[in-house]
Amino acid sequence: MALPMVKDVELRKNYPHALAMHITEREGFALWQSKGELLVISPDGAVIDKFRGEMPQGTPLVVGEGANLRARSLMALLDAEPSLKSHVQSAVMVGGRRWTLKLDRGIEARLPEEGEAEAIGRLASLVR
Repeated sequence: MALPMVKDVELRKNYPHALAMHITEREGFALWQSKGELLVISPDGAVIDKFRGEMPQGTPLVVGEGANLRARSLMALLDAEPSLKSHVQSAVMVGGRRWTLKLDRGIEARLPEEGEAEAIGRLASLVR
């Protein structure tokens, strides 16, 4: 359980002389850039491991302090707007309060602190 990539462990005694162990692995959800490192995170924001290799197509990238803990809620909002999500290259947490979405073609969209869903809906309309 102390390993970051392990979500849960079940250990059972099989009488008379055996143990059965079932390990549930944390699933990678997104990449989080923090303090110069690129880390794989699970949906709950837990760090699984350092990222090594090339970034797989479509993997969300969140940046900044606390971004790992709020990534799932942002991705849920973007999932509702697939036409916008396909243009998002990264999401930067600003001051622990709001997101700046970095879109392809160098566009930055600064979401408000409150009313993110409405702002994402308007932005998706503009992108369409």
